[in-house]
Amino acid sequence: MIEVLLKHFGTNINDFLGDDHATTAIEMLRDRRETIKKEVLDRITAAQKLFGGLLPEEKTKRAEQWASTLKDLLQNNRRLLREIKCPACGLSAIMGGNVVGRGPVRIDESSTTIDREVRILPTKFRCTHCELKLDGFQELRQANLGNVYTVEESEDPMEFFGIDPTDYIDPEEFLADHFGPEYDNE
Repeated sequence: MIEVLLKHFGTNINDFLGDDHATTAIEMLRDRRETIKKEVLDRITAAQKLFGGLLPEEKTKRAEQWASTLKDLLQNNRRLLREIKCPACGLSAIMGGNVVGRGPVRIDESSTTIDREVRILPTKFRCTHCELKLDGFQELRQANLGNVYTVEESEDPMEFFGIDPTDYIDPEEFLADHFGPEYDNE
């Protein structure tokens, strides 16, 4: 990751840290990458064993619980979440992350919403079937789940532009005008 950034700036790690420190830094980064890779592969293997040891009834129970949980998660937190296949058990799991960019705004006149594509850098992965958990981009990358993904975002124009209707309309006056004598007749 650092090498990509330095390349973008037209320099290399030796220019940035000096020859003495660059070699040590590169070795440390490689060692850490290998450590993360081993940890992730060990967790995937452990999750596969755990899932393989479950009774069919337990697998069915977890699948049923997951189906309702997944539906709620995707509807309520759709912005950053994505359903994905688990690398350990092969079943449906969830991945989330951080926004790294947004595409241009598209106005959908038929639904009166403002839509755009949101690019997400994955940082969390959870599978309730085999209990596999991965945290951080580097762990997801080592499990071949580290690609940036996109989701669609829809917003109400009032929220998008930060419009507060009370800045333009007096709610008391509006209610009195539209509901007349029925309003405030407690």
